Amino acid sequence: MVKLLKERRDEAARCSKCSICKIVLPVDVKSAQFSRVCPSGTRFRFDSYFASGKMEIARAIADGDLDYTDRLLHILYSCTGCGACNSQCYYVKGLKPLEIFEELKAKLVEDGFGPLPEHKNFASSVEQKHNAYNEPHNERLQWLKDKSVIGKQSDIGYYIGCTASYRTIDSVEAVANILNKLNVDFTVLADEWCCGSPLFRTGQRDLALKVMEHNLKEIENLGVKKLLFSCAGCIRTFKEDYEKYGGKYSFEPLHAVEFLAEIIDSIKLKEVNETVTYHDPCHLGRHLGVYDAPRKILSSIPGVKLVEMERIKEFSWCCGAGAGVKAALPDFALWSARERVEEAIATGATKLISCCPFCKRNLQDAIKKYDLPIEMVDLFEYIENLIE
Repeated sequence: MVKLLKERRDEAARCSKCSICKIVLPVDVKSAQFSRVCPSGTRFRFDSYFASGKMEIARAIADGDLDYTDRLLHILYSCTGCGACNSQCYYVKGLKPLEIFEELKAKLVEDGFGPLPEHKNFASSVEQKHNAYNEPHNERLQWLKDKSVIGKQSDIGYYIGCTASYRTIDSVEAVANILNKLNVDFTVLADEWCCGSPLFRTGQRDLALKVMEHNLKEIENLGVKKLLFSCAGCIRTFKEDYEKYGGKYSFEPLHAVEFLAEIIDSIKLKEVNETVTYHDPCHLGRHLGVYDAPRKILSSIPGVKLVEMERIKEFSWCCGAGAGVKAALPDFALWSARERVEEAIATGATKLISCCPFCKRNLQDAIKKYDLPIEMVDLFEYIENLIE
């Protein structure tokens, strides 16, 4: 049985409805236009969609005061899992609402009421084809030019992820090309499965634990000491979920942007004259605290002017794609992405840069759909073209 009924009920009841989970305080943001921080609550405009409302829902379900309904499913699964409520609430009340919401989703699944149909579909895809996109498993590494790195022994491994393998191939090719240009010896898994992030985020833990066990066994067999990631969701899953649910490993998980930031001063880069802005992926930024590495890289490029959006780092606005939202509520995901892109445009930048394939995909989709005047660029694609 999930923890909510026992350990987390009293924690949920401690929410004082102070509304700090809804906004960025005036001291941390310049304008009212960019003062909101919770995409779900901002979009649907009912307290139940904000963290404060969902905390009361959690308490009520734990006490048996609330029945399951389709409306309840919509409220809980419209949460993008961005963790803004954690950043806001933890320093004020010592609470982490997002952890409670994930427990609540797991309880819905355990009770046979959740998740949404789209989430069941990608769980079926992970179980049968080991990826969330229902793509052939044997095509996962089709993009890789040098097949000799597959399954070889190496100190450095590269865990690729589903989105990069099947939807944003340019960004994963860029990482591999950068490693090759820098003469970094690395390996990739011969039988990599989905990291399990979309399963953990939607409460489907049994299957998530199965893929966790498989991946850790595969990685340990390669003798990897450092495992690089270019997907924020994947590394967050390894560092937070795998450890939380008993996954044991001896390697160091490291986002490729952290790896690159350590050596960027020794890399000769071409000069470009343009203004860019950076979007913090929620799983890399708020969840893992990686804020400085991508900014160090961008600031190291000759001629590049990095201008910041109003909501950055722990106050960053979510791209809108996480926790199964893009699959089940695509219009809402694009709405959130458009909000972020318009904030980027307000800086005067010509390029919006990030380092997560899921963020890239959703922000790029919004730019295309709404014909917005800015270019979405993956950080690794950007750097690859500048290495001399």
